[in-house]
Amino acid sequence: MALSIQWHTSKRTGAVMRALDRGLTSASTIVNQLFLRLAPTVIELIVLVVVAATRFNAPAPAACLLVGFFAYAVATVRMTAWRRRIRARMLKHDNTASSIAAEALSGAEAVKTAGNEDFERQRYSAATAEYQAANASSQGSLVILNSTQQFIIASCLLSVLLFAAYDVTTGTSTLGNFVGLQTMTVTVFAPLGFLGTIWSMLNTAFTDLSNLLQMIRQEPDIEDAPGAVALRLEWTSDRDAREAAAPDAVEVAVGAGGGRLPAEVEFRDVWFRYGERGAAPGSNARAFTAKGGAAAAAGGAPEAAGDAKAAGGGAGAVAPAAPVADADAAALVAASEAEEGGAMPATLRGVSFTVPAGGSLAIVGSSGAGKSTIGKLLFRLYDVESGSVRVGGRDVKEVTVSSLRSQLGLVPQDTTLFNATLAYNIRYGAATDERVTDADVEEAARRAALWPLVERLTDGMQTTVGERGLQLSGGERQRVSIARALLRDAPILLADEYSSALDSATEAEVAETMTAAARGRTLLVIAHRLSTAMHCDQILVLSAGRVVERGSHAELLAGGGEYSRMWGMRAGEGAGEGAEAGEEAGEEAGEEA
Repeated sequence: MALSIQWHTSKRTGAVMRALDRGLTSASTIVNQLFLRLAPTVIELIVLVVVAATRFNAPAPAACLLVGFFAYAVATVRMTAWRRRIRARMLKHDNTASSIAAEALSGAEAVKTAGNEDFERQRYSAATAEYQAANASSQGSLVILNSTQQFIIASCLLSVLLFAAYDVTTGTSTLGNFVGLQTMTVTVFAPLGFLGTIWSMLNTAFTDLSNLLQMIRQEPDIEDAPGAVALRLEWTSDRDAREAAAPDAVEVAVGAGGGRLPAEVEFRDVWFRYGERGAAPGSNARAFTAKGGAAAAAGGAPEAAGDAKAAGGGAGAVAPAAPVADADAAALVAASEAEEGGAMPATLRGVSFTVPAGGSLAIVGSSGAGKSTIGKLLFRLYDVESGSVRVGGRDVKEVTVSSLRSQLGLVPQDTTLFNATLAYNIRYGAATDERVTDADVEEAARRAALWPLVERLTDGMQTTVGERGLQLSGGERQRVSIARALLRDAPILLADEYSSALDSATEAEVAETMTAAARGRTLLVIAHRLSTAMHCDQILVLSAGRVVERGSHAELLAGGGEYSRMWGMRAGEGAGEGAEAGEEAGEEAGEEA
């Protein structure tokens, strides 16, 4: 869980769980096979060799025992290394088959709605067939290994008996010694007959344990820097206020006291790309800035608007900025991609903005423009390639990750719910806060317009929502997410298209709830619906990872740029829907007449 989100998104959950299970089982296998079976066998061999050489006066048979053991060990080690490569291929196919099964079962709804039951069975059958072929190769190599081991054992036993028989015929040894050496050799090699199986099991266990330890040793990409401090922002939550009002309350630092920082969010010339970072972070940013300077000056500098806003000191003090010309923006993007030398294009290109404490900012743009990436960088799920993200005036790399995220609330577009009760999923927003009561959870559900659903459910708040919350509708899952964020009661709230799965009536109700919940907080809204963004103090328009416009709703409409075009499209769609509704009403009236 400490690893970065990039590690999690690049792994298959089924394969990770399989590796964890095998790694945990391998520890027991190593203890049993190494210390309870192999070690006693080796000790027994050493003791019997000493006895044969001293008590039986048979140095040649004793030497045969040692030579046979070393030949056996060398052959086993060499051939087991060869088998390990074959087994690795087998385990790879086994992991693939398990992952396909896990994904198909967890995504059963998508499989059924697409009618892909046969397709998934064929995928699993093909993966299983590859596993069976690899398993057959593994079993064949095991047969070769065991045959070689048995040949060495038989050769060693024959050598011991020939030397012992020679000593008896020459009179240097007795028939009793011959029988004794035969019995000792059989006693030694009886457990060694299982050495191949033991060694194979140990190699498998060590391989599985190595895979587990490799995951455990994986260093997180995102971790606290040396000397990182806890971030404390100016905010008095409902629970802080309740404790402060208690008769026996201890004086605590709230509001502007206690050395707290204003809940301000700032992005300074942020560049970011997914995947591998460049060899020289920021070089693309510098090239982009140099090549785009003239175009930015001609089209209106967004950074100047941010400076004017900061100088005004208010959330609404935003200098209107003309949009960057589409041709200029395209030229800048092309220049940047040329500098990247074929690497993955930058998702954000020199993004800068400031949201003062208590202010609101909406980020709009087409899909893939980089809107959701801004939220991920704010939560420090990823680190920027160049530039900085600052909260409360501090770079997020200078504060502890846990304290940063404790000051942030999130209403995501795609809500993640656990297969637990409704109350548990809401309480998860403040799972570590022992001050949260059942009344707080119910109040959060009411404020998120979730209470009508609770009243319809037989078990109310104790209703289990099912795997990934699939027993709830999309709008209900989103309202659970809103309730979770309200219960968290953080000074900074990020809403990533919180109304995307809501109907019009519920959207209006939840919009009022969000407006009330955001009062006093610093609010960032990632919006696809412009109606969600129009009431914010400032609106940023992203295109290909770059801020092409910024300003208030009225200023951007007057500018006649990208935002105005998007608003016109929305208005046209609304007019079309209204005309269709009017035609349907006229037809229904005619039918009734």
